[in-house]
Amino acid sequence: MRDRVLQAYRRYQRLDPPGAPQPELIPAVGDILDPVDIAEAALTWTAPGPDDVARLLYVVQSPAHRDQIMVQFAFGRETGVQAWRMNQAYLALQRATGRSLDDIVAAEVEGDAPPEAGRLGDLMLGQCADRPNHGRTEAAITLLKTVVASAPRRCRPAPLCMLAWLSWTLGRGSVAGIFVELALTIDPTYGMALLLNTVVCSGMLPEWAYAVPPDEAAS
Repeated sequence: MRDRVLQAYRRYQRLDPPGAPQPELIPAVGDILDPVDIAEAALTWTAPGPDDVARLLYVVQSPAHRDQIMVQFAFGRETGVQAWRMNQAYLALQRATGRSLDDIVAAEVEGDAPPEAGRLGDLMLGQCADRPNHGRTEAAITLLKTVVASAPRRCRPAPLCMLAWLSWTLGRGSVAGIFVELALTIDPTYGMALLLNTVVCSGMLPEWAYAVPPDEAAS
């Protein structure tokens, strides 16, 4: 399976603009592989084949699409569309400042969020009372475990960080820490893993962990 995924992944890599910096991958991928549609389709895969795994794996190598698909898995398609639109603002900010997406998100943690950050940053940092959809999140975790197991080692940090964040949204901080550690073992400089490591090690929980569920509030 890993050999077949690698072969399919290499075919998708040919879509990369030659010598283009990472931000350029965002529109390049979006024009050919719609990340919103891929996220929704992925949740319906009961037995993903090599091409399915490779397609998702390729798209999430872009930090912007990684984060968009991650929050879409947890909160639904509408949130994914909002995140995709936010990515366009992030792309403009990256081009203007030369900073990476992970650096921009890390700045949000330090309280230096750009005005364009909006809902996406709040969801990623758990700074809202909206709860993730439990069924979608569990399905995504199951899927991403298959993706990680089938992926070339160098491509695993992105889905490992997605697994960590999704686990964290469900209150599984210790499990999230394991996934973060695995990502950092592969790439000690991976920005999203470093950010998540700070969140997990601090014991921080999302605000929705303290919110009363709607059914309990009604009673």
